[in-house]
Amino acid sequence: MPKTELSYTQGVVSNPTITDNLLNVGQRIDFPTVYGNQSKLAQEKIKSSQAYKAVTENDLADLARSVKLAYVQYQYALERKTLLVQLDSIYVKLSKASNSRYRTGESTSLENITSSVQSKQIQNELERSEADIKIAKQLLQTLLNTTDDITIADTVLVAKELSLPQQSVSPADNPLLSYLQQEIAVNQRNTALEKSKMLPDIILGFSSQTYRGTQFIDGAERTFTGRDRFNFFQVGAAIPLFPGGYRSRVNASRISEQKAKAEVELTATNLNGKLRELVQEYTKCQKSLTYYQQEALPQADLIIKNSDKSFRSGDISYTQYLQNLTLSSNIHSEYLDNLYNYNQIVISIEAILGNK
Repeated sequence: MPKTELSYTQGVVSNPTITDNLLNVGQRIDFPTVYGNQSKLAQEKIKSSQAYKAVTENDLADLARSVKLAYVQYQYALERKTLLVQLDSIYVKLSKASNSRYRTGESTSLENITSSVQSKQIQNELERSEADIKIAKQLLQTLLNTTDDITIADTVLVAKELSLPQQSVSPADNPLLSYLQQEIAVNQRNTALEKSKMLPDIILGFSSQTYRGTQFIDGAERTFTGRDRFNFFQVGAAIPLFPGGYRSRVNASRISEQKAKAEVELTATNLNGKLRELVQEYTKCQKSLTYYQQEALPQADLIIKNSDKSFRSGDISYTQYLQNLTLSSNIHSEYLDNLYNYNQIVISIEAILGNK
């Protein structure tokens, strides 16, 4: 409410030789609906602040997501090294066998050189995998804000479980969408407030005046002193003669409403589009994992086992054995890459849906 106005006036009223005084108390108030709308707007702003607080706290959720991704990256690097160690063992044995066959004249120098190159290539990849492990470890240390030497409990990379009760993002799931939705309510209340300000202001006043001197009242003479005061009230209304400014503020608030709604729609569209894209990737990776686990990996292990026996017995050539070994190692490598990508997708989906 505006400040209460107090005024004191002193001067000659009727008798040139007598000084009277006048006390005025005035209060101008907005139309009652203005205060109601101000209160409702304040409540909506409180809710908006709480929603924004959740947005800022969601930065911690982004940190948690980054830690999860770094953790999975660490697991992937360790699993990659394990796979390369297994391949290295096979290629070292193959290189020794090729070298022995070359010395006895059972193979050509090309076979011996090829085996040696393959073995050294695997060893080079092993060195690179060691570097990848250090990088993943350093990233995890950075995200956890620690310089301590850390190790992870689960070194084996396994497929993360994911429940998809819905495939669309709602304000209850995403803090940013919830905040933007609340901003619509804030702007709607602000529009109602600006409209109510167009209503007349109410003016209330009270005055108390002295009137010293002699007066004839109903034919009788009566003398008034400074102790005698005459009181009267005032009630009025303030009406805007040029309401264009008020209408402009109402229109501006309505534009803010439209902007807030557009931001909600755009954010929801982007989030839902990203979610649908991730769900499609998730479904694709899930089917691929099922194929690898049920068919490709058992067959790859069987290829290595039978190829090793056949090569030792002389049933297949070195070239065939090398081709089979390459095929099997590619299957294991592709499975590991697919599993790593699958877990990254699951973590991203959980982040959009607000899952901890």
